[in-house]
Amino acid sequence: MRRENVIIDFEEASRAELLDKNIRDGVSSIACTGKYLWVAGDENISIQRLEILQDGSYGKACNYFLKDFIDLPSEDDEADVEGMDVYGNYLWIVGSHSYKRKKVKPESEDAEAQIERLCKTKLGPNRNLLARIPIIKNEAGEFTLMKECPDPSNPKKILSARKLKHSKKKWSQLTKKLIDDRHIGSFIGIPGKDNGFDIEGLAVLENRIFLGLRGPVLRGWAIIIEIELKETEPHLLELKKNKKTGKYLKKHFINLHGMGIRELVHQGKDLLVLAGPTMDLDGTMEIYRWKNACDKTDEQVVKRSHIESIFVFPYRKEKHGIDKAEGLALRDDNNLLIAYDSPDQDRKIGENKVRLDLISLDQPSKKA
Repeated sequence: MRRENVIIDFEEASRAELLDKNIRDGVSSIACTGKYLWVAGDENISIQRLEILQDGSYGKACNYFLKDFIDLPSEDDEADVEGMDVYGNYLWIVGSHSYKRKKVKPESEDAEAQIERLCKTKLGPNRNLLARIPIIKNEAGEFTLMKECPDPSNPKKILSARKLKHSKKKWSQLTKKLIDDRHIGSFIGIPGKDNGFDIEGLAVLENRIFLGLRGPVLRGWAIIIEIELKETEPHLLELKKNKKTGKYLKKHFINLHGMGIRELVHQGKDLLVLAGPTMDLDGTMEIYRWKNACDKTDEQVVKRSHIESIFVFPYRKEKHGIDKAEGLALRDDNNLLIAYDSPDQDRKIGENKVRLDLISLDQPSKKA
């Protein structure tokens, strides 16, 4: 499959406040609307919009700060946005919902202190975020985010930014429901990079929201959670109970040979699944197609025969901890953009530019 490079330039975005880390080194999720690319970084609480330029690159970056659209539990804690999707008139975003464990400081010679650090875990209050923000064209024809606005196709209807209700300050309603789940509940308090609960994929189709889990992976089976939401209190969303089953969520189990889910994208009725290591290690990464996934209405056990490998990332053992595929975005031209966390030095240009990959989904599948 042909793979090309696309350059994105964060120069304008890097001048803004709240970007204390160069976003190009921590891209965690991307989405496309027409000629615009939306980018989220895993250590920021803002979203960047870039515009495609005549040479095919993306630039003219501008920032949208989440606090301007939704109430955040903390105005300075990272949101750890790991998934984005655009459907209808909304941009959807999801945080990891995962605990994190303190890192060992390699330069320290105090073994006791470093052992103690490995005991400490934390759940940042903004990580339990699942939200939608209206996205419409302004008078200049540019896609932009709004806190509230009339629906362009039905001016009597008001579109509004909303987030999933928090049952506690640190837990969302989703986490609260999952704590008693027989498959996932025991993993909620385990950090994501320890095969704990960690949302990294998001795909929205009509009223269905698919959440791909990096962890836990159970006996080699990755998990996709499917939910529906309803509007309740002002600026809030709540889980919607299925009238037929009486449940608030569905779980789909997919055989990815032990890999977890790093991103989801829907293409028609298919789901494209970016798979990679669950824990903090290097390994195989691959993109699969789950055919007709969105036609399924019941919980599914998705065997290998039900998925198709469409792209295999080259694995370079000597390149530890870099070029970790994190974001997928389907463009209108049926090409798939791939963004990387901790990009290789070869991908970086100057202070603010980085190369993404672009692959065509119209071509036969094969290894890169």
